[in-house]
Amino acid sequence: MAKNNDVESFLENIHNTVYRIDNTDEFKLSKRQKIILSIIQNIKPARILDVGFNYFKFDLLLKSFDFSPEVKLLDLDKNRVSLAVENGFDAFQCDVSNENLPFSDSYFDVVYAGEIIEHLFDTEHFVSEVKRVLKKDGIFILSTPNLAAWYNRILFPIFGIQPFFTEVALHRYYGRKPFKRVGGNPVGHIHVFTTKAIKEFLNANGFSIKKIIGYPLKEKNVFDLFFASFPSLSSGVIIISTHQ
Repeated sequence: MAKNNDVESFLENIHNTVYRIDNTDEFKLSKRQKIILSIIQNIKPARILDVGFNYFKFDLLLKSFDFSPEVKLLDLDKNRVSLAVENGFDAFQCDVSNENLPFSDSYFDVVYAGEIIEHLFDTEHFVSEVKRVLKKDGIFILSTPNLAAWYNRILFPIFGIQPFFTEVALHRYYGRKPFKRVGGNPVGHIHVFTTKAIKEFLNANGFSIKKIIGYPLKEKNVFDLFFASFPSLSSGVIIISTHQ
């Protein structure tokens, strides 16, 4: 059994080993990020919080919108936060799984959490804090992989393949032969949702779902692109919600 400090060390270094924070020059917008930017462009919020930010160029695009939003960043990785501050961002280190967000009540118009909730131990604490820092008419934009993606519905019940997005160990994947994940190492998924589960979870924690959008993980895969039109079957989902 892994000790708690082993798990914490693993999670703190996820961004260094998987997202490669020093490789921002090779940044390319994903379909998911394009959708998020379009949503935010339409909302035109004055204040945006990006939780678990990945690349500065995405947040530079947020800051460059013609309505000039105030953009703040949060992440667990102190190296990533330091690098963001060095590059002129208002960034803060915070373990959103068990710490309170370092902002006052009703501060943000939009909170965006892209591919982060599946990495958290206490998801309920996190969304309660999101609700606290959002204005009453604020928007919570959350994206996460979909456990019930079309391929998991085939590979798990028929062939017994360990469902994609789930992980049984810290350092290697098991149960997926002959499939391999690009990148090689687990990325620290702790809680994985189906579309039905994330809807129930958000509703139970004080949010009203306004829209759910599917997105592909493999943008050159025609099947993944096709099933992205059906959120319950898509590789990932974007959920737009507000206070109930």
